[in-house]
Amino acid sequence: GYLTATTSTVTGSHFSVDYTTGSFVYSGTTEQHEIVADLVKRFKETALDLRVELRTYQLDHAKAGNLAELLSSVVDDAQVLTGNNASLLPSSNQRLRGTATLPGTLDSNLDQFLDEGPTDENAPLTSVNSDTTTITPDGERNLLIIKATARDHRTFARLIRELDRRQPQVHVRAQIVSVTTLDNFDWAVDLQINEGDFLAFTSFGLGAPGMLASDPRIVPGGLPGLTSAVIKDDYVPYIFNMLETVGDTRIVSAPELLVAPSGGTGSSSGSGTGTSGGLGGAGSGGGGGSTSTGGNGGRVSSIRTEPFAEISQGNTTTVTGQGGTAEAGTILEISNLTISSGGFVNFFYALELSSFDFGSQVANLEPPTQKENYESTVTVPSGSTIVVGGLRLERDSQSIDRLPILGEIPFLGMLFRNQSDRKSVTTIYVFITPTIQQDENFTDLRLLSAGPARDMGIQTDRIPLSPVRIGLSSDIRNLRAPRLLPTNEP
Repeated sequence: GYLTATTSTVTGSHFSVDYTTGSFVYSGTTEQHEIVADLVKRFKETALDLRVELRTYQLDHAKAGNLAELLSSVVDDAQVLTGNNASLLPSSNQRLRGTATLPGTLDSNLDQFLDEGPTDENAPLTSVNSDTTTITPDGERNLLIIKATARDHRTFARLIRELDRRQPQVHVRAQIVSVTTLDNFDWAVDLQINEGDFLAFTSFGLGAPGMLASDPRIVPGGLPGLTSAVIKDDYVPYIFNMLETVGDTRIVSAPELLVAPSGGTGSSSGSGTGTSGGLGGAGSGGGGGSTSTGGNGGRVSSIRTEPFAEISQGNTTTVTGQGGTAEAGTILEISNLTISSGGFVNFFYALELSSFDFGSQVANLEPPTQKENYESTVTVPSGSTIVVGGLRLERDSQSIDRLPILGEIPFLGMLFRNQSDRKSVTTIYVFITPTIQQDENFTDLRLLSAGPARDMGIQTDRIPLSPVRIGLSSDIRNLRAPRLLPTNEP
């Protein structure tokens, strides 16, 4: 067949086009008329697909701004791949589906070209015409306003349905364990000889001196450990004190984080138990804790602040004031968290442990701080535990005050010395356990909260209900629903 716009007599099947009314007349057999009618119907549907429409898409889980940025990048990429051609044009369709040039006969390629779009969820998505597409996010209502063709709206609807899904959250539990062992030994002897005009004594801080050097020493009663002395009327020959201190301290800090990997918000909580003080100076003194989450990670911290003095010289006197505050504590940060389809959790962790060393602090100055940092990127199966740290810090010191020569004599020299031995070993381990929470009804999160809420005496917002079995007799089962009968009452 062929097209004609003249009124001359034409034989055979042909089209006669009326450009004034935008219509045509086809002359042909009955079978050809059926084919042309089907073509007209499908071209009409295709024309409707090219109509630009404005639609809104309400989002349930994804953020409108993030999803709009992602969809905009998809549209831009489609323009780079397919040029400025619409997805329904032969050139774009040819590259997208791998077809050859569109033939002039009605065949399977034309059927594919005129298809109104993939209805199968597993079918590949068509490209989007970037010339007729605009995407506007509404952050307050969390929806997208998209202007595109009807065909492109089907593509956007499938993309949004796939992307606007609730992502499982990850419960990250970290147990920070610090074990410290102490083994200290103190030995001191004070001697005093008072024979006539001869006077000799040693002073290592055990006995309090009298008014005169020849007066008898005063033996204090509050010395720890074993204290022994010989007391005479005119002098105290010796005062002896010995003490060994052995300690074993185990401190556990267990912060917990709930992290949303898809850019949502999460929550965090922390708890800790210990036998003395707390990790990172969480013993006596002022302190505080803070938690924060956002993006695809979370952060929990417990910080102690310690004030220190500042001395300045005034016009007539020395002025002592607060010079500032020093901080030490525990900081745990989880970021860049992603979940794989196989149930693996990939995340970056940064851990900082710091504590004050008051033993080496200089008076009126900021206390020195011992700090340890750990950071790495790991991939862990859900529910598995990784061990971080293993830092072992050993302190071994010996301080001896003795008399020259006499204090160096083996065994006998112990009578002429003050000796203090200090030995401590601190080992720190961090155990991190990420667990994917993917129950659709958030039952797993309720179970996580039930234990701490019960321990703290907090009533949850849900009232527990127990199911009750109600038996029905056969007569009740056969009863029909009551009907309302008309009455004459006004």
